[in-house]
Amino acid sequence: MANIIDLIKKIAYDVVENSVTSDFCYGYILSLSPLKIQINEKIILNSNNMVIVKNALYNAKKGNKVILGKFKGGQKYVVIGLMEGGA
Repeated sequence: MANIIDLIKKIAYDVVENSVTSDFCYGYILSLSPLKIQINEKIILNSNNMVIVKNALYNAKKGNKVILGKFKGGQKYVVIGLMEGGA
């Protein structure tokens, strides 16, 4: 019986680990050089925890609003682009 329970636990764990989970959010550009984006009062992203889609920040300015995708685990974000209307 314990083997079946362990097997079910392993299958459930593998499903969760291999599922694609992501969230989208937005942030504001605090600075361009070095690039810093603020998501909320506590989270400010820098180059260590961002991946930037090519041309995502074309014509970007300080204060512009950007859309971000959060990778599983929330440690890294992808900058997708500027949101319509800029700031």
